[in-house]
Amino acid sequence: MRGVLVRRIVLALCGLFLVAVIAGAVADRQAQKTRATAPPLTVATGPPAAVVRGTLPADGTVSAEVGDAVTVSVRSAMPDEAWVDALGLRAPTSSDVPGRLEFVAEIPGRYPVMLEGSGRRAGTIVVAPAGS
Repeated sequence: MRGVLVRRIVLALCGLFLVAVIAGAVADRQAQKTRATAPPLTVATGPPAAVVRGTLPADGTVSAEVGDAVTVSVRSAMPDEAWVDALGLRAPTSSDVPGRLEFVAEIPGRYPVMLEGSGRRAGTIVVAPAGS
């Protein structure tokens, strides 16, 4: 009788061990499915973009080429909002804190920088084709 009891206990422990192994395998698969993965690394294929900086209205015109990173600081006498409609850029501006319009030049053209509240033009951003 004692041998049967020992066998049952051993079988029960083996069953519990088997359930634990299966649960561990399933949990590991779930963790792998939900684990975040980093995007693949990319290698730059050309020289870094030139950075063009300008201040409006003092400069009047800020010139850049396609591919340049452009940063334009805009000041106004009164609190206002500088905007470039064609580029979808907006920034609050005042005499104390200039507004910053930042973008990568992609399409050649002339882009007026307007002050929304006063309706005045602060200047123009001119984007030329690359290499011109």
